[in-house]
Amino acid sequence: MKLARISKPLRSVQMRVMLGGDLNASLERYARYYEQVHGEPVDARALISEILRTFLEGDREFQSWSRSSGNGQRPAPQFLLIPRQHQGRNGDWLQRKVG
Repeated sequence: MKLARISKPLRSVQMRVMLGGDLNASLERYARYYEQVHGEPVDARALISEILRTFLEGDREFQSWSRSSGNGQRPAPQFLLIPRQHQGRNGDWLQRKVG
Protein backbone atom coordinates (compact mmCIF):
# COMPACT_ATOMS: atom_id res chain seq x y z
CA MET A 1 0.00 0.00 0.00
CA LYS A 2 1.46 3.37 -1.00
CA LEU A 3 -0.59 5.30 1.54
CA ALA A 4 0.81 5.14 5.07
CA ARG A 5 -1.38 5.08 8.15
CA ILE A 6 -2.89 8.50 8.83
CA SER A 7 -1.11 9.41 12.04
CA LYS A 8 -2.80 12.66 12.98
CA PRO A 9 -6.47 13.55 12.96
CA LEU A 10 -7.44 15.37 9.82
CA ARG A 11 -8.60 18.93 10.29
CA SER A 12 -12.12 19.45 9.09
CA VAL A 13 -12.35 21.60 5.98
CA GLN A 14 -15.11 22.17 3.52
CA MET A 15 -14.12 20.95 0.09
CA ARG A 16 -16.20 20.60 -3.03
CA VAL A 17 -14.98 18.07 -5.57
CA MET A 18 -16.76 16.30 -8.39
CA LEU A 19 -15.61 12.71 -8.93
CA GLY A 20 -16.61 10.50 -11.79
CA GLY A 21 -18.49 7.33 -10.86
CA ASP A 22 -15.55 5.02 -11.56
CA LEU A 23 -13.14 7.18 -9.58
CA ASN A 24 -15.56 7.40 -6.64
CA ALA A 25 -15.99 3.61 -6.63
CA SER A 26 -12.20 3.18 -6.62
CA LEU A 27 -11.87 5.63 -3.73
CA GLU A 28 -14.46 3.70 -1.72
CA ARG A 29 -12.65 0.42 -2.45
CA TYR A 30 -9.38 2.04 -1.34
CA ALA A 31 -11.02 3.05 1.96
CA ARG A 32 -11.99 -0.59 2.52
CA TYR A 33 -8.44 -1.66 1.62
CA TYR A 34 -7.06 0.91 4.10
CA GLU A 35 -9.28 -0.55 6.82
CA GLN A 36 -8.12 -4.08 6.05
CA VAL A 37 -4.43 -3.10 6.12
CA HIS A 38 -4.50 -0.72 9.12
CA GLY A 39 -7.37 -2.22 11.11
CA GLU A 40 -9.37 0.98 11.43
CA PRO A 41 -12.04 2.49 9.19
CA VAL A 42 -11.51 5.74 7.35
CA ASP A 43 -14.02 7.84 5.46
CA ALA A 44 -13.26 7.83 1.74
CA ARG A 45 -13.42 11.63 1.70
CA ALA A 46 -10.69 11.82 4.35
CA LEU A 47 -8.36 9.95 2.04
CA ILE A 48 -8.43 12.59 -0.71
CA SER A 49 -6.00 15.05 0.93
CA GLU A 50 -3.69 12.22 2.05
CA ILE A 51 -3.62 10.73 -1.44
CA LEU A 52 -2.84 14.15 -2.96
CA ARG A 53 -0.12 14.82 -0.37
CA THR A 54 1.44 11.41 -0.98
CA PHE A 55 1.28 11.92 -4.74
CA LEU A 56 2.94 15.35 -4.58
CA GLU A 57 5.64 14.19 -2.16
CA GLY A 58 6.36 11.11 -4.30
CA ASP A 59 6.60 12.92 -7.64
CA ARG A 60 10.39 13.06 -8.12
CA GLU A 61 10.23 15.33 -11.15
CA PHE A 62 8.02 17.79 -9.25
CA GLN A 63 10.32 17.68 -6.20
CA SER A 64 13.37 18.26 -8.41
CA TRP A 65 11.64 21.13 -10.17
CA SER A 66 10.60 22.62 -6.83
CA ARG A 67 14.17 22.54 -5.49
CA SER A 68 15.77 23.87 -8.69
CA SER A 69 13.30 26.68 -9.26
CA GLY A 70 13.35 27.94 -5.69
CA ASN A 71 9.77 26.85 -5.11
CA GLY A 72 10.72 24.22 -2.53
CA GLN A 73 10.55 26.72 0.34
CA ARG A 74 6.76 26.77 0.42
CA PRO A 75 4.79 24.13 2.33
CA ALA A 76 2.80 21.60 0.34
CA PRO A 77 -0.78 22.76 -0.31
CA GLN A 78 -3.50 21.36 1.92
CA PHE A 79 -5.76 20.90 -1.09
CA LEU A 80 -5.54 21.21 -4.83
CA LEU A 81 -8.16 22.57 -7.21
CA ILE A 82 -8.05 21.42 -10.81
CA PRO A 83 -9.90 23.59 -13.35
CA ARG A 84 -12.60 21.74 -15.28
CA GLN A 85 -10.65 21.90 -18.54
CA HIS A 86 -7.80 19.90 -16.92
CA GLN A 87 -10.01 17.03 -15.77
CA GLY A 88 -10.44 13.81 -17.68
CA ARG A 89 -13.76 12.50 -19.00
CA ASN A 90 -15.93 11.69 -15.95
CA GLY A 91 -13.91 14.14 -13.78
CA ASP A 92 -10.89 11.83 -13.39
CA TRP A 93 -7.47 13.36 -12.67
CA LEU A 94 -5.05 13.75 -15.55
CA GLN A 95 -1.32 13.29 -15.13
CA ARG A 96 0.44 16.05 -17.02
CA LYS A 97 4.16 16.63 -17.36
CA VAL A 98 5.12 20.17 -16.40
CA GLY A 99 7.90 21.98 -18.23
